[in-house]
Amino acid sequence: MNNNKNGNRQYFSVRDGILYYFEEPLAETPIIGQSINVLEKLTIPGKSLKNNDNIYKTGLCWLSYIFCIASQGINFERSVEFIRNLKNYSLDHITDPEFVYKEAVKNLRFKQDRYSEAFSFALNYHDGILGLAEDYVEDDKLRDELAKIKWIKGKTASFWNLCLSGTSFLTLDVHNFRQLAGIGLPIKEEFYTPIKKPDGKKDTEIPSYKQYKEIECLTLEFLSKFHEFNKNGKVDGALASAVFWVGGAEAKRNGLYYQLYNKGSYQQDLFHNGSLIFESVFE
Repeated sequence: MNNNKNGNRQYFSVRDGILYYFEEPLAETPIIGQSINVLEKLTIPGKSLKNNDNIYKTGLCWLSYIFCIASQGINFERSVEFIRNLKNYSLDHITDPEFVYKEAVKNLRFKQDRYSEAFSFALNYHDGILGLAEDYVEDDKLRDELAKIKWIKGKTASFWNLCLSGTSFLTLDVHNFRQLAGIGLPIKEEFYTPIKKPDGKKDTEIPSYKQYKEIECLTLEFLSKFHEFNKNGKVDGALASAVFWVGGAEAKRNGLYYQLYNKGSYQQDLFHNGSLIFESVFE
C-alpha cells in the first residue's frame, strides 16, 4: 500500500499492471459497486430528463447546479440535506439567488454569496438552465465557459457534468488528488495536504484551471491502461472520479473497509454498511 504509513492516507497502488485498493485488486473489491451506487445518487435520473414536463426538468437542473456549488468545502451529507430541503420550494424560489444564498447561510453557514454570478450565467443562457444542461452533456467546450465563473471553476464545472450523466471529465478534489498522487501521478502535495497560510490557518492549494486540465489529461491517459474504467474504448471519467473519491473518503472516515483491513479481515459487502451512506439528492 502506497504512503499510508507516513500519514498521507493513500490507499491505491499499482503493481504488475494491476490497480490495487489496500492489498486487493480493485476489480475484486466492492468499491466499484459502491462507486456506481454513489453516482446513481448524484446523477439526475435519466427518466426524469425524458419527462415532457419542462418545469419539472428545469427544477432538477437548478437543484443539481445549486448542489454542486454548495458542495465545495462542505460536509457531503450536509450539502445533500440542503438540496433535499430546497426541493420543498417553488421554482421561483430556487431560481432566486438571494433566496438560495439566504437558505445556504441558514443551513450551511456560507460566508459569501456563491450564487449570483452562477445564476446570472444560467438565466441568460439561451433556453435557460435546461438548455445549458442539455448542451453541456453534448458539448465539452462549455466547461471552459463555466470554469470562468466565480465559485464554479474546474472542479465544480466537472462535477456538474458528472451529475448531468457526463463521462468525459474527471471531478478532482482533495480526496482524488491524494489517491492519484499515491499511484504515481505528478500532483503537487499542496493540492491535497493543507499548508499554513500567512493568517495562520491551514488549507490546501487550489490548482488553476490550466493545471486542473493538465492533471486530468495525464490521469485519463494513465487510467486507460485499466479495464475497470474503460467503456467503449474510452475512460469513464465519472466512474474513475467516484472510485478514487469513494476509496479515499471511506478510508479517511475510518469506514468499515479501513477498519477491517487493519484487522486483517475482508468481506465483500463492506461498503453496504460503510461511512458513505446518504440519501439521493433528487429522490
